[in-house]
Amino acid sequence: MNKILKALVICALIGVGGQIAWRFYIASIKSHYQQHLPDRTVLVGADQRAYYIYVPQKSTDRSRDILVFFQGGDANSDGAWLIPQQKRWTELADEKGIIIAIPQGRVFADNEGAWQLNTDSSTMQDIRYIRAMLDDISATQQLATVSVYGVGYSLGSMFAYEVACHMSDRFDAIASFAGTMPVNPKICNPEHNIRIMHIHGTDDPIIQYNETWDWKAWDSVGTMRDIPSLIEYWSEKFNCRERMERKSASTFQIRHSICDQGSAVEHYSLEGWDHDWPENIEGISTHLLMWNFLDQSQ
Repeated sequence: MNKILKALVICALIGVGGQIAWRFYIASIKSHYQQHLPDRTVLVGADQRAYYIYVPQKSTDRSRDILVFFQGGDANSDGAWLIPQQKRWTELADEKGIIIAIPQGRVFADNEGAWQLNTDSSTMQDIRYIRAMLDDISATQQLATVSVYGVGYSLGSMFAYEVACHMSDRFDAIASFAGTMPVNPKICNPEHNIRIMHIHGTDDPIIQYNETWDWKAWDSVGTMRDIPSLIEYWSEKFNCRERMERKSASTFQIRHSICDQGSAVEHYSLEGWDHDWPENIEGISTHLLMWNFLDQSQ
């Protein structure tokens, strides 16, 4: 009996120790990866929505640009974690005087993801949210006319194309990694053509490069595009009349130019790459490659 009692005590101690170790592990993960920037809230109808913001201290004579980063990840925590290459993005913001905004997604109704995809007139909650966020930034930072750029990753990349369809009056360009858009968008009639960059790994197991796919339980979104047809959709929509190709050992670059309204569509396929955000592409930091495309005033 004593042996059994001792065994039970040992098991209990191990269990308590395991719980403590697990809590310590979770706390450590949060301290390293959870978003630490200050946040603000905006009212969108009856809903309060939050976003994180980084405002550089550098003064500038020109209006500050705004870069909006649409995060991917867990459906209930989009935007709550550090964005890829956050330190480099904030260093660039300090250098260039850029404001960085990181909106937080939210699952509405029976949506499978935290960003609304295939938006129509009845599902504009996220579009209204991003408009309210930009209005809030302009008001609180006392900004005049600014350029607004979007960067998206994974599910955030998919929402970046919602922005291209519905918010071309506010955004000048988007750059995204590892996302796509519906084969049959319900509404996609941009007021203006914007510049689009898309980067994607050929071995992405989640959003496959050459395959269309369907959400598990989000029928209203419909079938999602393979990546070649995604690039074709935008280059045809913008009536791009020139195509340039360049191939290296690790990348295949396509640039569609001479498009209506001065837009452009640029694509990098990363040979053998998966769904993880790449630190660099052909020796150039990914954040800088994107920024050089986004900001055409350089």
